[in-house]
Amino acid sequence: MGGSQSKRKLVPNRPLTRPQIAEEAPPTSTRPRPVRPTPKASGSGRGGSPKPKMVPPDGGWGWMVVFGTALTVFFFPAMTVAFGVLFSDRLEEMGAGKTEFTIIGNLLSSVWSFVALLMAPITELFGYRSVTIVGGLLSFKTMLLSAYCTNLTSFTFSYSVLGGIAGSLSTFNGFAIIPQYFQKRKGLANGIVASCSALGKIAMAPLLRLLLDVYGYTWACLIVGALSLHTCFAGMLYHPPEWHLVPQKDQDPEIDAPLPMPGSLSSTDVVISENGIVEEHRHGQQPQPQRQGERKRNSTPGARSIEEEEEEEENVLFVMPATAASATAPPSGPRRDDEVVLFSRQTSKAATAKGVSDSGLRKVDSAMCLGSSIPMLIPIDNKVYQEDQGHGKKSCCDDFVVVKVFTMLKYSLLKDPYFHLVAWPNALCLTAYVNSMYALPGYVKSLGYTPYQSAFAISVFSVSEAVLRLTIAVLSDMNWFPIEAAYTAGFIFAALSTGLLPLIPSYEWILTCQVFNGLAMSLASVLFIHVALKYHPVENYAQVIGFCSIFNGISLFFLGSVIGFVADKLGHNGAYYLIGSIAAVAAGIWIVRLVCTFRKDYKSVPAPSQ
Repeated sequence: MGGSQSKRKLVPNRPLTRPQIAEEAPPTSTRPRPVRPTPKASGSGRGGSPKPKMVPPDGGWGWMVVFGTALTVFFFPAMTVAFGVLFSDRLEEMGAGKTEFTIIGNLLSSVWSFVALLMAPITELFGYRSVTIVGGLLSFKTMLLSAYCTNLTSFTFSYSVLGGIAGSLSTFNGFAIIPQYFQKRKGLANGIVASCSALGKIAMAPLLRLLLDVYGYTWACLIVGALSLHTCFAGMLYHPPEWHLVPQKDQDPEIDAPLPMPGSLSSTDVVISENGIVEEHRHGQQPQPQRQGERKRNSTPGARSIEEEEEEEENVLFVMPATAASATAPPSGPRRDDEVVLFSRQTSKAATAKGVSDSGLRKVDSAMCLGSSIPMLIPIDNKVYQEDQGHGKKSCCDDFVVVKVFTMLKYSLLKDPYFHLVAWPNALCLTAYVNSMYALPGYVKSLGYTPYQSAFAISVFSVSEAVLRLTIAVLSDMNWFPIEAAYTAGFIFAALSTGLLPLIPSYEWILTCQVFNGLAMSLASVLFIHVALKYHPVENYAQVIGFCSIFNGISLFFLGSVIGFVADKLGHNGAYYLIGSIAAVAAGIWIVRLVCTFRKDYKSVPAPSQ
């Protein structure tokens, strides 16, 4: 209007925090009551001070999240890593051999991994806390059913299938939410959780052996199920990260600019005249001095003098809500799906060239305003003002949770070569680690040692993990720490500690290999978060973990079955040689990566001038 280009957006009105509703319309009028938007500072928007950038607190409530995750992973090894201690004798009574024993254990990890793929969208739909609490309840049900199973089929379903689902629901969110609370200290936070997981392995293996001797198999399973209920308490601590964001400390100086005086506030009244035309009257604004180079505008009736950088924010008119849901929306909340832009009133050269007059625009604006007040009664079809509703048609299956979950996955990660660089070595190393723990109690007993000595070997491995994980976590936050080189060294130590274990059949050598295996798993598990975030943004971290878990599940199921078959045919020695070879493949991938990086950096260094 008046030669200047201005845009007017009409959105449904929200409940105002102050009594600002104008009483200009007659009480008997059937038209919607005109309302006045909340006064806005003239210095805000594009031309004023920008909003401070909100960043993770790098602590604060994040430490409570770390505590909840640590509590979960402390008790969960009773169901997983101590599988050989708790269920080995029971499965032998059911007639399971080494192959069946390995398949049942790896099937748990495979189901766990496949469910973890869906955890990111499931959590986005239902929240961190709800999903984790359901996982804790399923963990208890898993051990309750396993306590009374009498055959391999029922035990496989209750422990491997249901336990895998429960494990993923219980532990995934803790690891996925930690990077969203920390920036500089994410290595320390992840190391604390990893150390508590190792402490759980230290405590659970001897505890399970004691429970079996004192209470028997059934009550031992029930006690372990009761311990897993701590996950429900931990889930209550998983607040959404958006609740605890803080302003960034190193802000731009413009952010700290003084606010404008109260006299500079202005507001706009929206009035519907008798002829059905929407009119707005601006008042309460003090005249501003003319700045040098500013374009002068005509002061014709209906024209508004607004700076161009403030046009989009200033010209927002609030009218009656289009739906009941939009009326109950919070005043400061984000726009909902039912809050649509009803029209964009614009007088431009292009519109004038097409023969669209200013009065015609105002008439359409008034009609659409009235139509929005009585939805579904006045259909409006105007191509100029119709909102884009999307190109594709919505299917009737789009409302199902399963369909939503699969459509929310970021399949583009599968095309990223850096994702495969991170995912496949991690899957191979995890397969070697899990199967070495499953085979360790049987291997120690095959050499003539007692069950308590086999449990002590697992505890030695866990002690080394608890100490080394926290140490490596602290060092990983230092700028000078070589993350990728240390990550590669973890794969190398994993291959050596498992492949060389059968060479010397002595208990001292077994304990030594477990110490080096603890070092290897500490490097691989703690530094994984740094390696993954180096090649992927933090908002994709949960999706990266989910897709990595798919490769973990494939590797655990197929390679784990092969390891069990080799253990039946060649004994524990052949199984450990195969486990060492699998870890060696993972180490070889990262050795090649480091060599290629070194050669690239070496070639990029300019030669010294003669």
